[in-house]
Amino acid sequence: MKKVIYYFLLFLVISSCTSHKSYQKNDMICEVGMQFKEYEKMFDKKLNPKRGEWQEVDSGSFSISYAILLNPVRSILSVTKVYKSNPTIHQEMQYDTLRRIKSVCYTYDNVYLGNTYFFDTLGNITKTIDERQADKYPICFREALEIVKRKIPNHYSISGLDRDSTIVDEKKVYYWEVNTKTPRKPYNAVVYRLSGKTGRVIKKYKTVSVRD
Repeated sequence: MKKVIYYFLLFLVISSCTSHKSYQKNDMICEVGMQFKEYEKMFDKKLNPKRGEWQEVDSGSFSISYAILLNPVRSILSVTKVYKSNPTIHQEMQYDTLRRIKSVCYTYDNVYLGNTYFFDTLGNITKTIDERQADKYPICFREALEIVKRKIPNHYSISGLDRDSTIVDEKKVYYWEVNTKTPRKPYNAVVYRLSGKTGRVIKKYKTVSVRD
């Protein structure tokens, strides 16, 4: 009987290690799944954005929200594009006062994804920022979400995502934090902190939102 228990535990350990390695090697699911279109380098002339007032247009497969906002230097036209097939990821674009593209980025909740691009007045890319940061987070956002989805009960759902780092034993450790909630307790959340390197759960804790 002891041998059976020993081999069963060994099987669980090996299975756990194998699943985490498969996440580290499978980068096909890490793509943002969106691509900036050439025509988006100029904001649609048919649309008339208003200062400080968000407007929305439904274009079938996606919707866009846009408004003129005031940054510390000058007014900018800010646009958020959301594909209905992938509503959790936003494509955020900024245009100058002549409706020329200035920058494009992709976000999931509080996390920047893929690459952020900056453009000159002719629409040429002048700077690219690697938001993926695969050297710090071999486990990408989709893998972190998938790991937690497999752990939570059926009545729970994912409600937020973030990433950060902390110092442990004088070494910087990068991690993901995935928030989960259940309709049964709408003001409570269970947060899973995953290693950005291995995907292992390094901490699990509860938070409570206080109503006014």
